[in-house]
Amino acid sequence: MHFLKKINKGALLSAIVLIGVIIYLVAVSINNNAQKPKLKSLSEEFINKYSELMELPEELQDNTKKITDKQIQDYEKKVKAELDAYYPKDYINISVSDLVSNLTTSNEMNIRIINADKNIKSYNFIFDGNSVKIDMEVENTIDYINSEGIKSSFVDTYNDSINFIKENGEWKVVYYLSFMSADYLNNATNGNMYNDTYIYAY
Repeated sequence: MHFLKKINKGALLSAIVLIGVIIYLVAVSINNNAQKPKLKSLSEEFINKYSELMELPEELQDNTKKITDKQIQDYEKKVKAELDAYYPKDYINISVSDLVSNLTTSNEMNIRIINADKNIKSYNFIFDGNSVKIDMEVENTIDYINSEGIKSSFVDTYNDSINFIKENGEWKVVYYLSFMSADYLNNATNGNMYNDTYIYAY
């Protein structure tokens, strides 16, 4: 009987622990699901702003003229000012660097992006405590002036990912990546780029 009491006590403790774990996991799941609408809204808002910053103002759309160092510096300041609210301190430098790099690459190839749109088709959330990675299927549309000065468009669907952390009760972007095919650059440069997957941080 004493042995059976020990077994019953052990089984009871195991059951209590199991119930506690289940309650915890259910609570975490409920909390994560409650965060999804806000994260979807933030993702869409951020990506729209990022795409908007890819679009060059009218004075920079003439691809017969090189964009000057001063114009690139002014563009960098604009990017920092408009994305600052989305990032924790120091993290913004990655996206600023990517956008400026895109501008200088376009400048070297005589490409000018005049319109950039992203339409998010689906979301996949991966929560990890106070951080979350969101993988998205995104339809990309780019209107651009190619290296021969002809207005063209490129539309295709790729996978974007965006990482958030919660800081002082607010979700902040810590990393954003979009995969773009080299087909776009091949089209924009009349086939002067190799045909391979190209990371276009946009």
